[in-house]
Amino acid sequence: MAGYRLTMGSWVPITMLMCCFIYGGILLTTNSPRPLSSSSRSDAPRHRSHRGGYSAYKAPGDQSVYNRTLGFGEVFYLSLPSRTDRQDAVELLAAYSNVSVTYVPGVDGNSIVEKAKPTKSQVTVAELGTWRAHANIWKKVMHSTEYEAALILEDDIDWDDNFAPILERLTKHLPKAGSSPPYGHEAWDVLWLGACLHTVKPESGGQKAKVIRYDDPMAPNRSEMREYDRKYFDEHPELGGPYKDSGERVIHEAYQPVCTMAYAVTKKGAQRLLYHIGYRQLDGPVDLAMAWATSAGRIKGWIVWPPLITAWRLGGPKDSDIQKSNSPSKGNDDGHSDGIKKSARKAMAAHFMTPRN
Repeated sequence: MAGYRLTMGSWVPITMLMCCFIYGGILLTTNSPRPLSSSSRSDAPRHRSHRGGYSAYKAPGDQSVYNRTLGFGEVFYLSLPSRTDRQDAVELLAAYSNVSVTYVPGVDGNSIVEKAKPTKSQVTVAELGTWRAHANIWKKVMHSTEYEAALILEDDIDWDDNFAPILERLTKHLPKAGSSPPYGHEAWDVLWLGACLHTVKPESGGQKAKVIRYDDPMAPNRSEMREYDRKYFDEHPELGGPYKDSGERVIHEAYQPVCTMAYAVTKKGAQRLLYHIGYRQLDGPVDLAMAWATSAGRIKGWIVWPPLITAWRLGGPKDSDIQKSNSPSKGNDDGHSDGIKKSARKAMAAHFMTPRN
């Protein structure tokens, strides 16, 4: 009680005032509604901020999927410095979804001198630059003293407008998520949340790939899935049989995932990636090199299907910095993403096109 001089005459009023403060604090503590914890079994979406994103429920140090980095230590996204259009798009999507992202510049493969190229480098100039950009992030994760895993995104992605609740449901089924919340980072090197193709691990010596199948009403139904995703389930009964139209997902051992549009990596995983893909050799584009290292048992990971994150496509040359196209590109308002039940980019467009009151 700085500023008060305690005398016999003032002691009683001050005591009464302190009692009022204590009693009021007890009432606030007992009567205020408590936020749902990240381990809640409720499937109802959390509170959304006025921007459309999910607001954090706890202190800034909260490690649940509802914090500003979706439960990861950091969310990186890669983009060539020249693609300011894509940087604007990712930053806008992140701000709308109340997610904090860290920009990492893409690398021009021509800037890598001959002596710095990995041994057995069987890649194009553009693919060499892509590998270098990913390797730069692996180094950041490897040296982090503040977190154990980070999420890495490409600059042309889309996610579901209910992304955080989808992640929360995922964490309830990931092995060892309870022992190292929220994603059980001790059990994997790489966690693929977005891939375009995947070869399922074949049975070997009587050992089948681990499969975890769970209901997810926010997953796309069959009509909303890509044709590849439908065949993925239909042609692999070891994943648990035909896909239910009500929505479900499968977590299983990663074997040969293709594309790096969205994957998480642990500190130990970053070390392994940097060692096997760059330090030793670079025997193909970075996503294929990661796939080969995984199928060879050098990298341990999980993959989620249908993917949680997919590519946002405009058509034409805007869609790739590696492959050429002569088709005209559409504008962002006419873009699309496949395999997402409720596109966050489309929800964002509806949000901003609504006249302000």
